[in-house]
Amino acid sequence: LGSFYRLSRVEPWDLMTDLKSHLQTLYAQSFRITLASSILPQLCPRLHEAGIASSNGMIPPSPQNEGGDLVVLGL
Repeated sequence: LGSFYRLSRVEPWDLMTDLKSHLQTLYAQSFRITLASSILPQLCPRLHEAGIASSNGMIPPSPQNEGGDLVVLGL
């Protein structure tokens, strides 16, 4: 029983590393969502005027995109 306890222990620094990684991921997602909601309404019309994107924010198929798939603009 004593050896099982030693093998199953979780060290505090393992939890802190995971916690830090998860918090960084959540912060990055939150930042992208915040940035997207403030920037995309301004960016999409400019891309449309430049002929890069259609009015719905999609990039039309191009020779580089041989599959013909539409690419959604993302941050």
